[in-house]
Amino acid sequence: MASIILPVALLILSFMVKMSIEREVDLPKALQSLIELPSDIMFLSSSLVIAYILGNTSEIDDGLLWFVGCVVLSIIVVLLWRKSESQLSKKSWHALWISTISYLIAIPVLVLSISINIPVVQP
Repeated sequence: MASIILPVALLILSFMVKMSIEREVDLPKALQSLIELPSDIMFLSSSLVIAYILGNTSEIDDGLLWFVGCVVLSIIVVLLWRKSESQLSKKSWHALWISTISYLIAIPVLVLSISINIPVVQP
């Protein structure tokens, strides 16, 4: 259970720190932070894959494949984040759709990255 709670808690903590330290929270800044969150999710996913590689040296090929996939998807999510920020500054609704695509990439990658780190219990 901790393998699920701790990564999610880390994301929430990161988001709250970004929102509250040296910053007045208003709607545009909150939206900007929400648009940025998928990139944070992707880098957390990458770090979980690295933990998998370090903990499973017998399956290093699978781990490296996961890691390369995470890096490629991270680049895509960062590009979408920047595009979404650009649309937000223009007050365009396209920012919402672009950001949604980022979440649709980042959340499943996080779920998979967490799941590969959960030990399989043999009965």
